[in-house]
Amino acid sequence: MTRTRKAYHADCQARGEEPDPELFTNPTSHDLRHEAISRMADRTGWDPNRLSQFSGHRSLSSLKRYVHNSRQLLIDELRSIGDR
Repeated sequence: MTRTRKAYHADCQARGEEPDPELFTNPTSHDLRHEAISRMADRTGWDPNRLSQFSGHRSLSSLKRYVHNSRQLLIDELRSIGDR
């Protein structure tokens, strides 16, 4: 949840708003599942089909609601393509 909380605070700061201090303090099992699947996507590099098998999602559209790859990961992947 740390990554989610940091992203929320950064977004609020970018919009000039004060973050809600109660938000993300009591995560639900849904919140934890979301975080775990996003981290699994970032760390393993698995394709969406494998991730959906791991997470139990029946469709890729429902999986997309969970997976939010980090921007830095995308930047690194694009740079590695340029190095080839």
